[in-house]
Amino acid sequence: MRLFPENSTKFIPGLVALALPVMFQNLLSTAVTVADNAMVGVLGEAPLSGVTVANQVFFVFMLFTIGAASAASVIISQYWGKGDRPTVRRLFWLSAAAALVIGLLFTVLSLACPEAVVGIYADDPELVAIAARYLRLVAPAHIPFALAFILMSALRGTEQVQIGMWLSAFSLVVNLFLNWVLIYGNLGMPALGVDGAAYATAAARIAQFVLLAVYFACSREKLMRFGEIRRISVPLTKAYLREMAPILVNECLWGLGTSMYMVPIGRMGTDAVSAYSMIAAFKDIMLIGGMGLGHGVSVMIGMAMGAGRRDEALTMAKLSIVLGVLCGVVFSAVSLLLFPVYMTFYNVSDQALEYGRIMNWIMSVHILISALNFICIVGILRGGGDGRTALLIDLMFLWPLCVPLSFLGGLVFGWPVYVVYGIIVLDEVLKFIFACRRVRSGKWMRNMTREFA
Repeated sequence: MRLFPENSTKFIPGLVALALPVMFQNLLSTAVTVADNAMVGVLGEAPLSGVTVANQVFFVFMLFTIGAASAASVIISQYWGKGDRPTVRRLFWLSAAAALVIGLLFTVLSLACPEAVVGIYADDPELVAIAARYLRLVAPAHIPFALAFILMSALRGTEQVQIGMWLSAFSLVVNLFLNWVLIYGNLGMPALGVDGAAYATAAARIAQFVLLAVYFACSREKLMRFGEIRRISVPLTKAYLREMAPILVNECLWGLGTSMYMVPIGRMGTDAVSAYSMIAAFKDIMLIGGMGLGHGVSVMIGMAMGAGRRDEALTMAKLSIVLGVLCGVVFSAVSLLLFPVYMTFYNVSDQALEYGRIMNWIMSVHILISALNFICIVGILRGGGDGRTALLIDLMFLWPLCVPLSFLGGLVFGWPVYVVYGIIVLDEVLKFIFACRRVRSGKWMRNMTREFA
């Protein structure tokens, strides 16, 4: 029995070339959040929990951004595979317009009513005050961040993955340095605590966008020529919105649903919130393997579909599943070994540490199944043009079953935080069953490209 599909070795170098930089970029992006949590965590449980609550709002913002970014990458990869460069350039401008709309929406919410927004996720007055102030201070960076994130994802659709990796590395360095200066008051600056973390995060995101703008201005490809704006047709805009809609709705409703888990957890006390924040940050790091493979598979399958190579897309899908299992097992094992060490960097209570130790075992399952879901849903189904089915699978158990169950368990029956976390993993397991069935059927392959004047 063959471990990999026949003739798959010729796809591995291309997948690795795409996946490794994306893995590294995701690691660096996640490390920014981890750095904030770890460096703020030194200040105590209340600041850490406050920033965690604020980051739930940013998480929802990220899901809108990720939805538009995923759509941009998928659509552009198919036209890139087809060789239609003029349409690719116009799609970059449509992606930038989507980023502006999303960034502006969350900037207004963060500046106009931050207390009301963070109050959805916590009812402790101290946590709400800390989270609202943090959210208000990072708000000016929302538009630059959305533009940078979506355009870097669009570049991924043209097989340009190195720039995103290097910009993420730059953002991490800037954030860490400014955290050290502003949180703790080094180099003669006042110790600003949580405010310092907010200023550092905003500055790093703005600096990242500035460098990306310089890259587009100097790039030989000239993927964002200003002259292409007036050539954007109504049919192209409608086609872009039609393909983006299910992906954007998918990410938004999935993001809102998963963020709802924080509502019962946020009312279980500081120990529960601290334990969950440690788990959530570490899990994101351990998911970089599956996410990197998923994004790489999405681009390669999208290019194959755009070029009309259906057999190649099917082979790539089979290969990615095998690689996903191997990757998930490795990262799950690593999480079991390293998370106990990671917890020692946090200044939290013994109860929070005990919750964390129990949740670590659940997280190992979460990492494996989530990696496979990311490859199946984001990589194969979306990359192959089956965004509507991906939407259905991603949401079919989240809102009808798992979110209500977490509310009942956490707010009515008084279940501990690790049981509520187990409900999150249950959602991943159930949808993995249906994602696998769809991938095996082969009905997900769809060429989205059209001819535009």
